[in-house]
Amino acid sequence: MQGKLESHFFSFLRRLRDAEVIDDLQLTSSQRRGKRADVFFNSRLVIGEVKVLATDTSPKIAPILEPYENTPEWPIFYGQRPISKILEYLPDRERIQRAIYDAIAGSLEYLVRDANRQVRATKASFGLPEARGVLVVLNDTIDILDPNVMAHKIRPDTA
Repeated sequence: MQGKLESHFFSFLRRLRDAEVIDDLQLTSSQRRGKRADVFFNSRLVIGEVKVLATDTSPKIAPILEPYENTPEWPIFYGQRPISKILEYLPDRERIQRAIYDAIAGSLEYLVRDANRQVRATKASFGLPEARGVLVVLNDTIDILDPNVMAHKIRPDTA
């Protein structure tokens, strides 16, 4: 299910005094055809790319945990439990946790690479070699990818 955050965010950007939504600008045919970022900030010194998370990766967890469900270590519980409470009973919990992390956050690496390409292309097509890039990730529908998970995956040395 797609949330409303993206439309609200772009509405907000359009009201900012020093922001330009690139799709609202008069673009050359080359700029329209090419990849480009979403917004300029600070007199075009900052180029922003907005990415919206739309694919829930939580179904990837069940196949990772399935081999352990019928083992003596698998905890018995009713209702829902945080994964961390299940993992503490399992052997190789660090390996399992890493597999889950890679499964749910793996697509973020592609998201960052794509955003970098779009910022570079925007710098080139608008003649802004000194501009810096910023990535804005919007997520109002996928609970498993919370800001801490995203920050760790995008920038591993921040965790």
